[in-house]
Amino acid sequence: MLLFLWLVSATFVLVREGRVVITELVRPTVLFWLVTLCALSLGWCAGIYLELWDPASIRDAIAIVLAAAVASLSVVQPKSIERIWTASGALAITLVLGLGGLLLLAGLGRPIVGPISSMYGFRFAGWALNPNQTALAISIVPFIAWEHRRGASGPLGRLGWAMVAVAGIGIGIATLSDALTLGWVAAAALSVSLWWWRTTFSLARTTLRKVVAVFGVPLLAAAALIVFGPRLMEIVDEKATSSYDAGGQGSDRVARWQHGIDAAARSPILGLGPGSYSGPFAAFQGEEAHNTPIDWMDASGVIGVVALLALWLWVAHRVRLSGRKGAGIALTALLTFSMFHFVLRQPVFWFFLLTLAAPMPLAIVRRHVGVR
Repeated sequence: MLLFLWLVSATFVLVREGRVVITELVRPTVLFWLVTLCALSLGWCAGIYLELWDPASIRDAIAIVLAAAVASLSVVQPKSIERIWTASGALAITLVLGLGGLLLLAGLGRPIVGPISSMYGFRFAGWALNPNQTALAISIVPFIAWEHRRGASGPLGRLGWAMVAVAGIGIGIATLSDALTLGWVAAAALSVSLWWWRTTFSLARTTLRKVVAVFGVPLLAAAALIVFGPRLMEIVDEKATSSYDAGGQGSDRVARWQHGIDAAARSPILGLGPGSYSGPFAAFQGEEAHNTPIDWMDASGVIGVVALLALWLWVAHRVRLSGRKGAGIALTALLTFSMFHFVLRQPVFWFFLLTLAAPMPLAIVRRHVGVR
């Protein structure tokens, strides 16, 4: 309801002002949605022509139009970058307080609060029906909180943001989402790699330190793998096997990906319009492929997938220009998560993407929060 009220308010302000503030975020975002909506419309026509259109796809169409409105109106606001940055902090705090409160009540034996049942078996679902939706909502909150911590105005502010980051990790763990776990593992691997690169080529001032960093650290890591590698591989294999076999989700997901690709082959250029075209046993069973690029190809064809990949590359370029490693790590986690779920209907995914596309260098952040 608050999101809907914001859309109405933002539209009213835009009409009243009679102008659009063109920032570096506007053209790529608006161009992506124009291409995407055209591709989806043409795909819908192709789906109707091929007699593969499903009336239930109207729900998907409404959700995608809502996401397009949220993303487009967010970037045309005055001072959109500063507003998105401020809103990202407010969202992080709101999610941690709301979901953290529900998790605490569940831990105290009160998982049901009014109409909300916060547990899905042993998994924490928050106020969602599916724990993976909660996992998406919390996926980059720890990274956002840590970036805000860097610009905090004092020790108490930094401590507060650190607590938000830690609480976000705890909530994510409670969802027991394998996709979120993989996303965070990928983010951790990137973080370690960036740390080694920075230590090797940026911080090492002397030849001896560079030699130690370039050769010593890899040799030490290799020695550790020789000693502990076999046991570590056993643990990883056991965990991967148990996750793959749990409820047959591994084989089921691979089958859905294959069937999603089979569905896309019926209309590879234009797609079939909004909807779900995969299934566990065959294509066109009205279920998702649980992979964002595949589901998007089903809906909008090669045109839509190329536009989506171009947008993701643009966001990655923006992150690189900002010099904020935390944003790059967060983007890794978010995109890894999207490989195991279809996330483009969720407005929070687009808000996260814009947050990462608009990260401000630390000097600007400090100026906006009043730090000297």
